[in-house]
Amino acid sequence: MLVMDPTMIGGIGIILLLVMMAMGFHIAVCMGVVGIIGFTVLVGFKAALYLAATQAFTVCSNYSYVVIPLFMLMGLLIYNSGLAKDTYDVMKRWVGRMHGGLMISTTLAAAVFGAANGSSLASCVTFTKIGVPEMIRLGYHRGLACGSIAAAGTLSAII
Repeated sequence: MLVMDPTMIGGIGIILLLVMMAMGFHIAVCMGVVGIIGFTVLVGFKAALYLAATQAFTVCSNYSYVVIPLFMLMGLLIYNSGLAKDTYDVMKRWVGRMHGGLMISTTLAAAVFGAANGSSLASCVTFTKIGVPEMIRLGYHRGLACGSIAAAGTLSAII
């Protein structure tokens, strides 16, 4: 039987991860498969299966994820009511002369919203539903709109 050093197992795991990503698998699937295989090699199959099952339940049963569907609903209601369009039209008049002014104001609003409700994830979800379509409508690049909201999530976590 071949006994390998844990560092060598980690190196093989990274190579396997890169190969799977190059083959087109989703990153989450690649990381999960490589993690389970590596843990199986190090500890054993039964322990790896137990860890995978308990971790999946622990992550999915986290209480802070309960609020996300409600914030998504709130974002959809604001967007479909036309309030988001009116708000972004007003903001464009106020800060539209500055380069990136609308993006900056969206980032700050999302950061303050996330700091107020305590969940950066809920803030990102809400402003993705509200802000991204409006910023695209007003001529911003999709990647820039999504990136500014992702940055706001980080800011709200820091605040």
